[in-house]
Amino acid sequence: MKRVRKEKKLTIPNFKSEPEEQEFWATHSAIDYEMEQVEAEVRVDLMARTRLVSLRLPQRLIADLKEIAEAEGLPYQTLMKLCLQRFVEVRKTKQHRVLQAARR
Repeated sequence: MKRVRKEKKLTIPNFKSEPEEQEFWATHSAIDYEMEQVEAEVRVDLMARTRLVSLRLPQRLIADLKEIAEAEGLPYQTLMKLCLQRFVEVRKTKQHRVLQAARR
């Protein structure tokens, strides 16, 4: 019988600020960290308009997203939307810092 070795998850550090947390997640994968300890702050604009977008994604990526979403108790589409929102927030924050530094 083959035994599957379960990898130990890393502990998420405590962050002093949201920009520090954004920088951390821009360079680390959430898959490597224990997510039960995370308190997520999700801001939802109930009046926000949405638009249907069709994407062709590799089947393996979809399977991985579904697995992660199930562990988080979310629909996988919601997880994808949250990932995209987080990516944009991090990029905009980095871009803002670059512009601020250029003005100095």
